[in-house]
Amino acid sequence: MRSDFVSLLAGWSLLTMASAEPYVAVDPARDTQPSIVVWLDSDTLSQPRLHPASPEAKLRDAVWFLQEGIQRMTGKSLEVTRGEAGAKGIVLSLLTEELSRDPEVATALKNDGSDGYNDREAFFLRSETDRLLVVANTADGIAAAVPTLLESVDYEVLGMGPNWIHVPEGREKLVFDLKQSGRPGYYLRQLTPTSGQSYGVGTINVGPKMSLNDPAD
Repeated sequence: MRSDFVSLLAGWSLLTMASAEPYVAVDPARDTQPSIVVWLDSDTLSQPRLHPASPEAKLRDAVWFLQEGIQRMTGKSLEVTRGEAGAKGIVLSLLTEELSRDPEVATALKNDGSDGYNDREAFFLRSETDRLLVVANTADGIAAAVPTLLESVDYEVLGMGPNWIHVPEGREKLVFDLKQSGRPGYYLRQLTPTSGQSYGVGTINVGPKMSLNDPAD
């Protein structure tokens, strides 16, 4: 019975280890590094007047966030290229017909039945030997996935400004080893000015009706 228990533990251990394969995103010993692969071309992402709420702008911001995090940890700036979900590299992709046939992806991105929209920002992360897959139903999901990806290697943005970014040491060789799904815990979130702030009413202007009584306020 003891041998059966040991065999069971060994089998469980093998299954656990096989759950994901390490992906080397940056290796200083290599002459070239993998690229970040997206479904849009660079001309689209570099347009200066993308609407902030557009999928293109959200993908662009996610790519910038990922590039910055990797650069801060490794000193390497990864190139962004256009490609399909099956490409090698760090692949950011919306759910495709091919990916929908992947049972793990399909399970991670499906609606759980609790409401009509909980799957909109769902995402799935999986490291493989030649690919780091970041897949979601929408660009909002990609934007939610990238911080989770970087947090898996202990990189974390704690607040606004460079002094609030935790950059882990010893990540010159950057390896991701994870299989993880997720979705934001709440859906309606927005940073917005307080009443009147967007047009300068508050402590900026002077006058009895346009300033606080005490400057300390």
